[in-house]
Amino acid sequence: MALTLALPRAPRLAIVSPAPAEDDGEVRALFTSPRNLAHLLFKPRHLTLEDVAAQRTQRAADPAILDFRIHSLATPRVFLGVCGLFQIDRANSAAQVGIMVADTRHRTGVASEALLLLLTHAFEALGLHRLTFETAIDNEPMRRWFEAVHVTQETVFQEAWSDGRDGRIDVVGYRILRREWPVVKQALETRVAKAREDTT
Repeated sequence: MALTLALPRAPRLAIVSPAPAEDDGEVRALFTSPRNLAHLLFKPRHLTLEDVAAQRTQRAADPAILDFRIHSLATPRVFLGVCGLFQIDRANSAAQVGIMVADTRHRTGVASEALLLLLTHAFEALGLHRLTFETAIDNEPMRRWFEAVHVTQETVFQEAWSDGRDGRIDVVGYRILRREWPVVKQALETRVAKAREDTT
């Protein structure tokens, strides 16, 4: 099912699914950016367009994955990043959340607006009960963002990710429960409004 989600008032971007093939070049650049991979050391540093196309096709066929691309609403539209749900567990109404924003768009409110759209869809349209996030323990910007929007730290997974060499990295797990969503949603709406004011 095709989805295009945008805020009802003064939207700056939309998230769209299924992922369009014409974004493959920008997705390749996104996932090979040293800045974006600084805390994802287990990710491959080299991707071909064929790799990206194959991953897009494979993920689109997986019912446990719902991928979105983040696009500006400007003309011409600009690719801003990716977000989505994965490990979707319908029986337990749960999923994990992922997002990556173009390195030129960090700290511009893009992540907050995209996640507001994605999480609203997850809780209010899909009826999920529990959403989780994971990030490297040394990813301080992401961890501060979670704290700012009242996402609850739940656990630390010891030595969960490879560091791309011979070592291991601890990973912090965060969660939002359905009953916690109104507080998180309000915090996201506040951040989105502030980002909108800062750009006008």
